[in-house]
Amino acid sequence: MSQLAVVGHTEWVEFLRVPHLPKPGQILHAEGLLAQPAGGGAVAAVQLARLAGSAHFITALGRDSLGEQALEQLQSLGLKVSVVWRDQPTRRAISYIDADGERSITVVGDYAYEGCSSLRRVVIPAKTKLLGKGVFADCTGARPL
Repeated sequence: MSQLAVVGHTEWVEFLRVPHLPKPGQILHAEGLLAQPAGGGAVAAVQLARLAGSAHFITALGRDSLGEQALEQLQSLGLKVSVVWRDQPTRRAISYIDADGERSITVVGDYAYEGCSSLRRVVIPAKTKLLGKGVFADCTGARPL
């Protein structure tokens, strides 16, 4: 019997149920919250396992508590998971979902502020050990401190 596999990314996603997608500058109050591993690879692997009875998922996770939680939850959904552990935080995302099922996703992590020309100054706590790759790439308004 053939073993089906998916190679893809995983983020730890906080899904927020909102009355409508936020407009610029608007503050919304979420009506519900669900946090779980997601991302294109993770979703495809879970759906494949549901259709075929099993699936192997190959992904990278950060070596942190969210990475451990993601692994446990993916396994509990019936996946055989092979992980490449990264010495970086697990990628995160926030997904707003409105009453009509429309969504807006913000990924937090690598390149989080890339090209942010309005960024002028950032205070990074002394205890910070690692920033995502390219987190401030092409921030033309930022000046070194």
